[in-house]
Amino acid sequence: MSSSQIVLGYDVRRSSISSLARAADLACRDRGHVLHLVVVLDAHESYRDAERIRQELAAVLRDALRTRDAADVEFYVHARIGDPAEQLDAVAEEIEADVVMDLASVAR
Repeated sequence: MSSSQIVLGYDVRRSSISSLARAADLACRDRGHVLHLVVVLDAHESYRDAERIRQELAAVLRDALRTRDAADVEFYVHARIGDPAEQLDAVAEEIEADVVMDLASVAR
């Protein structure tokens, strides 16, 4: 069985920790999913900021999965700089995503 590549867009300005918990819930539904959380920062942000945010989000998502007894779920956090729609599409294309979602709308 091949794994489903799921891209979740995450907006650090509008999304919340509960959105990341929702991402963990999605991952737990089927351990065959591979989550790709994508956060896109404005062009004035630095690559250092992007890496810091990537690491912070990875830690929060890792903890959320661990509390669901799903520490084995495969996930990646991508931090990009630029236009959110373009960057989300770029990651989806790079990994040949099966599903692309805006996490802010999924969390409602």
